[in-house]
Amino acid sequence: LRLEFTHCTQDQISYDVKLTLPKRVLQKKLEVEAEGRTISIDDFEAESSDQTFVDSLIKSLNYWLKDISKVTYMDANFRIDSVLTEITFWKNRETALRNIEQQLETPEIQTVLGLLNKESSTGRHVLSFNQDINVMNELKKAQ
Repeated sequence: LRLEFTHCTQDQISYDVKLTLPKRVLQKKLEVEAEGRTISIDDFEAESSDQTFVDSLIKSLNYWLKDISKVTYMDANFRIDSVLTEITFWKNRETALRNIEQQLETPEIQTVLGLLNKESSTGRHVLSFNQDINVMNELKKAQ
């Protein structure tokens, strides 16, 4: 029973974070990839003045923050009944953080962050996002 409870507790923790792109960014990404290029801020000159588009970027950024925070603020405060359970927890957490780090480095995510950072009125969202997610410090802890 104790082993099953431990597995149940571990199963309830979500380690898989997928940063989804706003629809227009995803469409543009597919278009430029079909041309053999990598997406960049320059691909959004026309959209950067569209407040609906900018709002969709901010909305995505807020979703990313919420999802990433579930992992970065996760710790082993639940009842750990064995060394194996704790090792599994930290290993899964490190894997999730590395996955997040890889996603944050992709051209499409960097483009979204760059577009928001480019606009002075929305740049504060990116600064706050970078401070709040704290992925690198959490990776150091997990190692």
